Amino acid sequence: MSTPADETEDLVDVDPYDDGRFPQFRFRQAPKGLATRRQLRAMELSPGCQEPVAQLVWRRGARMALLYRVDLAKPKRIPTLAQERALDRAMAARQTCPACRHRYQHVLPLRTLGSCLECYDGTVDVAVSIGAATPDIVGTTDLYSLQRTAEAAMYAGKHTGRPVLADRAHTAMPSINGRRAGRPGTSLGVAQ
Repeated sequence: MSTPADETEDLVDVDPYDDGRFPQFRFRQAPKGLATRRQLRAMELSPGCQEPVAQLVWRRGARMALLYRVDLAKPKRIPTLAQERALDRAMAARQTCPACRHRYQHVLPLRTLGSCLECYDGTVDVAVSIGAATPDIVGTTDLYSLQRTAEAAMYAGKHTGRPVLADRAHTAMPSINGRRAGRPGTSLGVAQ
């Protein structure tokens, strides 16, 4: 008498999208002894030459991090003072304008412009836009009106390229940068 094949063989649930390399763990469910690169760095360790052994998945699979064994991790290499000085000199060469000798906090476009923007064409790029409104200028202490007036002044300054102080004319603007009051993307909902 023959037995059916399904009674003698173990059934295996096969995921067609799983290649079998990494086990997956959900957020806060990884076993002890596994850590991400950031966690290893906080312990002053590095993965070394080891391959990741699992992956951590959260936000419904939109975010992922590789997990490494802590017992195989190696101590993080600390640069010597000479190495740090060499790195600082290299960054100084990329951040210092050859014309005015000013060192910036960002890397300059030396290959294309050859200097900082101020020395190249005399202009200064605006990196921030600020809008401000006070209750005595606007004539109200309502937070929604103050914030909307400050936004109107900020966008007026962006479009003209000059500083604009908020005044009563900005309170009556029907739309700010193409958005009407109460639409998504405005500061708050419609004032009650």
